[in-house]
This record gives sequence, C-alpha cells and structure tokens, in this order.
Amino acid sequence: NAGTVSTQGIFSDGINADAYGDVTITVTGDVSTAGQFSTGIDAYARTGGITINTANISTAGDFADGVYANGFAPVSVTTGDIQTQGAFSRGVYAYSYNDRVTITTGNISTDGDFATGIQGEAYTDLTIVQTGTLNTAGNGSDGIFGYSSTGNVSITAGNITTAGLSSDGIVGVADQGNVTIGSGSIGTTGDQAFGVVAVSDGTTNVDVGAVTTAGNNAIGIYGYAGQTVDIDVDSVGTGGANAAGVLAIQGNLSTPAGTP
Repeated sequence: NAGTVSTQGIFSDGINADAYGDVTITVTGDVSTAGQFSTGIDAYARTGGITINTANISTAGDFADGVYANGFAPVSVTTGDIQTQGAFSRGVYAYSYNDRVTITTGNISTDGDFATGIQGEAYTDLTIVQTGTLNTAGNGSDGIFGYSSTGNVSITAGNITTAGLSSDGIVGVADQGNVTIGSGSIGTTGDQAFGVVAVSDGTTNVDVGAVTTAGNNAIGIYGYAGQTVDIDVDSVGTGGANAAGVLAIQGNLSTPAGTP
C-alpha cells in the first residue's frame, strides 16, 4: 500500500514489485515519474496473479509505461487517469501467460511514438473498460489493442482519437473466441490508421458512434469473423485513398492494404 509516489531519475520506477507468487498493489495517491525507463507501476508475478488498484499516473520519459503488469495467473489493473510523454511509453500494458486479463481505466493520453493507450494480452478472456477520453499522438500508437489466444475479447471505451501513422483507434483480436467492441466516437488522422479492427474465429460484434479517418489506407471499420460479423455504427467518414468506410468479411480472411 502506498500514498503519493514521485521519482525524478532514470531507471526509477514509481513502484516495482517482482514475486514468484501473487502481487497486490494499492495506491491511494498519484504516481509520477520523470526519467527514462521509469514506469509508474511495474509488476511481475512469475507463477501467480497481479492485482493493481491505483489513482492517477503520469510519466515523462521514454520507455516509461504508466502501468506494466506481467503475470502467470489472472491480471487485474484498475487506474484513474494516465498520461505518458515519451516514446515506447504505453498507458497500460497488462499480460497473463495462462489466464484472464481485466483492465479498467479513466482518461488516457500518450504523446510519443509506439505509445499505445491500453494494450491487453490474455491467454483466456480479456476485458477492457475505458471511460472518458483516450488520445494518442505518436506513430504506431493504437488507442486500444486487445488480444486473446483462447478466449473472448471485450472492449468498451469512451471517445478515442489518434494522430499518428499506423495508429488504429481500437484493435480487438481473438484467435479462438469472440470479439465485442463498443465505444463512443473514434477519429484517426494518420495513414494506415483504421478506426476499428475486429478479428475473431467466432463472432465479431462492433457497436460504435461516429468513426472518421483522414489518411490513406485507413479503413473506418474492418470486421472479420469465422462465424458472424455484426457492425452497428452511427456514421462513418473516410478521407484518404483505399479507405473503405466499412469492410466486413465472414469465413474467408482477407487482409486489405493497411491492416495491422
């Protein structure tokens, strides 16, 4: 348990926990770091699970995620607002080698290349719930990226904007399960920056507000499913070349130009 945490130097995480068993971190105040390689909260559980509950987090260096959680068993991350300013500085990265991942966050802002807002990867089910706004400014910086090896992917988000090359609004991929994506508005301005990418072996469901893309090879919504694809969108507008509004494919995976 911790209150407010602040660090200034290089290689200076706010909180770092490494265990063979379970890791539980509770922070009642804000966490801030200012140096390179200085993650806000860094947790690693070699054979156990991870539970993180924290207020707001800010980082201001390269390679400085807001939260990094890597566990073997279930991983749960709950945060307030997160802001990162640096390359390779994601808002939240959470991974489970053998179980489920749950991520719940508030507003998120990243300002650097390869700085995805939320990245979740699970062996079984993945659930992401983001409220408020999510903005990324760099290249290769998706708003939300979610992946499951054997389970389902569920992503619920507020309003999302991305400004960089190859920076999709939301990506959800389930190799052996279903994908469900719901959000408010989504806007991307870079080339090869899709609004939504949803790919599943089972069923794919997308229900979003207004989707706009401005770049070339930037499809508004790309949905693929082995079984059924269901897309519900308030409006779609694309401004670049080779940028379909909605592309839905069932049963025969196709990879259009710009697909990640």
